[in-house]
Amino acid sequence: MIRSRHLAVVAALGTSCLWGAASCSSSAAPSGSPSAGAAGASTNGSAGMLSSAGGNAQAGGGAFNRAGAPAAGAPAGGASGAGTAGDLGSGNGGASGSGAGTGGTGGTSAAGAAGMLGLGGGMHTMPTCTKNTPEPNPTRASECDYLLQSLDFEDSLSYPTSATQIKTTAFGQAFGLFAINSCSPYCYSKNLTVGVDIVGGNAPQTMGEIIVEFPTTAGNGLPITAADMNRNILAWITFDGAAKPPFEIDTQLVIETTTGIVPAKETKTLFKTGGNLNPFGPFNVVNDFSYSNGSEFKYFNAVGPSGFPSAPTNVTGMGFRIVAKASAGQEWHGVAYIDHLQIRAGSPANPPGTYPYGLN
Repeated sequence: MIRSRHLAVVAALGTSCLWGAASCSSSAAPSGSPSAGAAGASTNGSAGMLSSAGGNAQAGGGAFNRAGAPAAGAPAGGASGAGTAGDLGSGNGGASGSGAGTGGTGGTSAAGAAGMLGLGGGMHTMPTCTKNTPEPNPTRASECDYLLQSLDFEDSLSYPTSATQIKTTAFGQAFGLFAINSCSPYCYSKNLTVGVDIVGGNAPQTMGEIIVEFPTTAGNGLPITAADMNRNILAWITFDGAAKPPFEIDTQLVIETTTGIVPAKETKTLFKTGGNLNPFGPFNVVNDFSYSNGSEFKYFNAVGPSGFPSAPTNVTGMGFRIVAKASAGQEWHGVAYIDHLQIRAGSPANPPGTYPYGLN
């Protein structure tokens, strides 16, 4: 399976690793890798964007591979001081910049796009949040059961998860950088946070797919030779940002097997105009972020009317696929929180002890 990698400016993410960036492991680079430009600062990067030692990290083609020149902006926030590498290579829309600028302050600007990271393939939202939201289920043990067979990103009692087990695929480019942190866990204390950047008029930028793989070593309920009638499937996703997406985002749960990725039959029409499936904001039981808003993907059993037409065999991972119905000129930039993924057998379920087993 193709894995994507994004070159990234080193950013402070607490103790979380910026996966999907060069500082963490992955296996293939997307379009827009660095060119061999002269050292120095780009003279017209967007104000407020992160800058690197080699100049402004925004590609010459502008954000998200749109055609045209880079957005004009003051050097403050776009330029950097001395550098050892040229500006990043072009996106689909233009050539890389170069220059031997005198430097500037790579900081904030009232007009800048806070939280955006410039890369060779366009702009990417950082997988962070303004504040951590605790899990909504501290008194509902049954909501976070089967911990021993869960991808809960805890590495304690649940399946351990490393950078090499998480990947975005060639299905699209809307999912970008990702990190395990405590932004909004559905269960326990950690979750997977993924930057989401949707741009209408550019098909790859309206689609995305992310997979979390199960451990390859022996574990409870592993290996999953068949996700059949003896298995139940659960996974949770919600979106967060400055505003709710202004267009429909069709979302499916997917299973990765040794022969390919298999989507569930059900497609949830999240954020559809007039619909009631609006999983926006951190997981929150008070706002019914558990059930009817669309956050929960639940197939009991795996094979069924909404699940899978037949049992996927030799399962290696699971995740989500999105297709946004964004028209040209429409954009949305935010994050998705993903947690508590299971393709569980009947047992074992929970470890001995009192809920929540010391994870908080």
